[in-house]
Parts: sequence; structure tokens; C-alpha cells
Amino acid sequence: MKYLFVLLSAVFVLPLTAQSPWTQPHKGGYAQVGFSMIPTYSSIFYEDGSLELPREVLDIEVQLYGEYGVREGTTLLLSLPVKYVSTGDLNPQSFIITPEKSIVGLGNTTLGIKQAILKNDFKLSAYLNAGIPLINRDENTGLQTGFDAFLITPGISFGAGLGKGYAYGFSGLEIATKNISHSYVGGVEVGYNIADILTAAVVIHARVSLQNREDNLGNLSSNIFTGLYMNNQEYISWGLKIFKEIKNGYGVSAAFYGAFSADRVARSPSFNLGVFKKFDGASQGE
Repeated sequence: MKYLFVLLSAVFVLPLTAQSPWTQPHKGGYAQVGFSMIPTYSSIFYEDGSLELPREVLDIEVQLYGEYGVREGTTLLLSLPVKYVSTGDLNPQSFIITPEKSIVGLGNTTLGIKQAILKNDFKLSAYLNAGIPLINRDENTGLQTGFDAFLITPGISFGAGLGKGYAYGFSGLEIATKNISHSYVGGVEVGYNIADILTAAVVIHARVSLQNREDNLGNLSSNIFTGLYMNNQEYISWGLKIFKEIKNGYGVSAAFYGAFSADRVARSPSFNLGVFKKFDGASQGE
């Protein structure tokens, strides 16, 4: 793993809000349309160095995300990512030539459930997410729109409100099928409302591969040509995000992610924008 204060495109299957301990009220909900872009890159972090790719790669995603409180303390979630990935100009640092192409497809569509355990000032919840590989893949170029595996992630999350701020953490085990290794996933987020204008937050997120499956280079998988959704991806990332609720539950958010260390991910930053809507829960007595 490359231990430098560098930028990368952290691979977030879900918005980090999905791992918070707070559940939606009964019949209440949250919906978000998010846009993220990984600017053009031509190399990836690989082990203790870097790996040059045959062509420049662009990665754009639009994600539909929602939560719904089926009862007090129990929330269902759905994440539907739509990806556009493409290969562009040849990289003069690489001796390999692959076709230039672009594809569009779903990413790892995720269904999940979150159950509150402690509902006092300190919150504790358990969650279970299931990622379904409804992805698109082009073997000739190495382009693909998600992990080619089912991803089952049980975990816990915990946190509390702190006056005008909040803090929470989560920890889980991502269990993968096919040729993808299982991974530990975890993170923390700390936010504070600034002068009742907006909320700013610092995010730390980690993904550590258990390396129980042979990596893609040994399998000669073609996504070694793009760095997209490679096996044994790892990172310890940091993020800065801001969000503001404007009126009637509508709000906007923006985020930027970088990293302290990375392996098998792009040498490029990740920029994210979102529009969200909060829905009130059932009235008393319903």
C-alpha cells in the first residue's frame, strides 16, 4: 500500500450516510440524487509504486439513493448507481495498446436494512447490505461499472449528537463472491453546524482487503488495463464535505475525497455533488 498524503478516487459503494446509526422515523424517508466524477487518470496506485495504464480513463456516476422507515427503529435503503466509464487518449508511458471505448451501465445495486439497538443519546445500530452485480463489462478494454460479485456486508454503527455537531463511526465485513476478496470496511465522520448556515464534516474511511482471493494480475483480468474495480483494493481515505438544508426538507451537498494510503485505485481525486430531500414520518397515532 502506498503511504503518502495523496489524492485518489475512493470507491464508495454507498453514501457514508448509509452507515450512520440514525434510522428514519416510521413512514419517514430520505432521498438523494448524487453526481460524482473521477477526472481523467492514466495510472493507478499498485502495491508500493504505481502502474501505468494503456489509455486515460474517465469515471462518472449518477446515483439514486433512498431510505424509508418501515417502522420506528427499522429503515430500508436502496442505492441505484448508473455509471459512465471510458478510455481515451493513449498513455505514452505504457507499451500496451487497447481499444478506445465507452460503456454505460448499472453499478453494484444495493439493498439494505438498518435496525436501531440503542435509541438514547448514544445511538447504536446494526445493518446488513446486499450488493447485486447488475453491471456492464467490456472484456477487451477492461471497462466495467462495478465489482463482478455479490457483496454482502453486515456491520454496526454508533454515534451521538454533540450540541451543534455530531460524530459517528461504523465497522463492517464485506463478504464477496467469485474472485473478489473479502474486505474490512470502517470509518468515522465528525460534523459541525457553522453559524446556522451550513454543516461541514470531516470523513475518514478505510477499506482493507483480507486477500483471500488471488489478485487480478495473477488472473490476467482485463480490468488491470483500467484500474476499475480491481480485486484487493485498499485505501485509507479522508474527505471534506458540506451540506445545507434549504427549505421544506430540500438540501444540497458537496464533497471532495483524498487519501493517506492506497492500493489498486486511481491516482485522481473524487468530486461529489448531491441534492437531497427529507420526508417527515407518520403523525402521532398513525
